[in-house]
Amino acid sequence: MRGCQSHASAFTAMPEARFVVADMPKLPDNLATAEHCVFAINQSLWAFLQFVAKQLEQAVNRELELAMFNTFNLLLAEQIMQPKVDSRISEALLYIDSHLGTPLQIKHLASIACLSPTQFKLLFKQQTRLTVMNYVTKQRMEKAQALLSHTDYPLQRISELVGFNELSSFSRSFSKYFGLSPSKFKK
Repeated sequence: MRGCQSHASAFTAMPEARFVVADMPKLPDNLATAEHCVFAINQSLWAFLQFVAKQLEQAVNRELELAMFNTFNLLLAEQIMQPKVDSRISEALLYIDSHLGTPLQIKHLASIACLSPTQFKLLFKQQTRLTVMNYVTKQRMEKAQALLSHTDYPLQRISELVGFNELSSFSRSFSKYFGLSPSKFKK
């Protein structure tokens, strides 16, 4: 079957699980055309789902529900479909994405994946088509870009949040990745 299967036919939940069910007349293209409907829920979608769950417990408000549905649809459309990834690499990816502000070393990431560093680097590259450090850099730069665009944090704070102790090192990496300095990007 092409695309995502309905949750009713492909999913069995634990009794204590909580759900937000959205009856969607049409899935976003990234989900509708995906060979495998696999994605890690990014932090913005996760935070939004927590908000929705709390909001829906309060009161019925059709306008608010429609706005939440539209936002949910937009956030779903941003989710990056992943090919089927080895569960060991998935664990490392989740760890990386939630620890961008900390030092990330191959040896530690390999231990999270229960692999030797050599096996980890090889499997990571096969699964993601990026080296471990290229993936880390990509994630850090994308988070920095979002922080520069949507917050008024000082550059030093953004640098720290994406794992750089030295502002000059962050500026060099950002400039190399995006072709302009963080301060110029922020303007």
